[in-house]
Amino acid sequence: AHPGFNIPDGEMNACKLRFNRAEEPVRHLLADGLFNHQTETLPWQNGVLKLHTSLFDKDAIVLKNTASTQVTLKHTLSNYQVMMDYTGFPYLGIWSKKDMQRFVCLEPWFGHADFIEGHTDMQKKEGIQLLPSHQNFKAQYALTFSA
Repeated sequence: AHPGFNIPDGEMNACKLRFNRAEEPVRHLLADGLFNHQTETLPWQNGVLKLHTSLFDKDAIVLKNTASTQVTLKHTLSNYQVMMDYTGFPYLGIWSKKDMQRFVCLEPWFGHADFIEGHTDMQKKEGIQLLPSHQNFKAQYALTFSA
């Protein structure tokens, strides 16, 4: 999923993300859209990540195997907030265009980008969802908006 949200007054610096469970504050880094096996610690404080445009200088913030099932985007200068329930999704991407103040995307994922060296066996790719023949797979997320 790739839902994006307008930020009131175009002030990303006035926004924060709050997770409903303790998370390891580590992002998995991308190089030209591919994972490069490097990580970086995020500046979290008590389960809250304050947003600012420089967080996206290195592309998306990718969290793997999240413990949380909900994340809330909160604008601290107003009552605006978006709560996303992404129960069951193991990955969360948080993205905004570099130097963009007006929007942020919250993206629950079941799979993710390749690693920089690629993969040789699609069935063993990290994040791949294997489904036996004639079986179904359903996933959903829910959004709650407040203003």
